[in-house]
Amino acid sequence: MLDILFNFLGDLFLFIIPVKRKMELSKAWAGTVEKKKVHPSPTLSPYRYSVVFLTDHGKRKRLRMKKEDFDLYQEGRRYVKKSGTNLPEPQSS
Repeated sequence: MLDILFNFLGDLFLFIIPVKRKMELSKAWAGTVEKKKVHPSPTLSPYRYSVVFLTDHGKRKRLRMKKEDFDLYQEGRRYVKKSGTNLPEPQSS
């Protein structure tokens, strides 16, 4: 019985993440970089770097990314994310 529950929760977890990312892909917003963080190397995610944005509507959005993208963002600067893109445009500051 417990095995069935764990299998169900594992399948549900693997289904929710791609759906959430697809929903975020269609949203457009603008915000300021509040904090940049490097996660310790032994993580389950391939993306060790995250940037926290404070949107113009007062919400916080944490985006995980690769080092190349992480270096493009600076704390305190404002960026615009357009609909259909994964990350805000670094040139929009």
